[in-house]
Amino acid sequence: MGLFPGTLITPGQEDVLAAAKVSLEQRGFATTGWGKAHRLSLWARALDAEMAHLALTRLVGPPRGIAGIMDNLLAGHGQGDDHDEIPLMQVEANFGLTAGMAEMLLQSHLGRVRLLPALPEAWAEGRVSGLRARGNFEIDLLWEGGALVSAAIASGSGNDLTLSYPGIDGYALSGSDGAVVAPHQLGVEAATYRTVAGGRYRLVRAAGS
Repeated sequence: MGLFPGTLITPGQEDVLAAAKVSLEQRGFATTGWGKAHRLSLWARALDAEMAHLALTRLVGPPRGIAGIMDNLLAGHGQGDDHDEIPLMQVEANFGLTAGMAEMLLQSHLGRVRLLPALPEAWAEGRVSGLRARGNFEIDLLWEGGALVSAAIASGSGNDLTLSYPGIDGYALSGSDGAVVAPHQLGVEAATYRTVAGGRYRLVRAAGS
C-alpha cells in the first residue's frame, strides 16, 4: 500500500524501496489475475521497467485462462499458474492491467508528471495518447529507441506543470502558437512550466541538444 497506490515509499528512499523490492521478489508471480495486475503497478512504481514488463507478460501471456487474461479478454481467477480449476471471471485484473500499463508510461502522484518512468526494452518504440495526469492534464507520448521524442500536453485547468524526465533540460516546451514556454524552474531531470486553462503544448528535444 505504501508503494502503490500510496506514496509512503518512493524513489529516493533507496533503503526502504530496496526492502519493498525484496518483498515483491519473495511474493513472486504465482497468484490470481488481480494479484498479477497489482504486482505490475507495484514494480512500475518502483521504476523497475523489466520486472513490470515481466508482471505484464505473466498476466497476458501463457498459460492463459487460469490466472490471467483469457482468450475472450476477460480475466480468470485461478489460484496461481498451476491451478487447474475452471477460472471465474474477475474484472479487477482487467482494470489493473490498464492501470499498470499507464503507470509504466506516466506517473503523476508526487506533484510532478514523470514521463516514461518504467519503459521496458521490449517497448523501445511506441506511442500512447489520452493519458491523464494529476492537475487535469491530458498527455500523448511518442518515443523511439527507448527515448522520448515528443509529448503533446493539454492543460485543462491552467495549473503549473512539472515534467520529469532524464535530460529534460535538453527539451523545449512550446504553445500552440509556436512560442517557447520558458520554465520558471529547471533542472537536469525536472522542469516546471506555467500553463493556461485550455492551453495546448508540445515538448520536443531542443535544437542542438
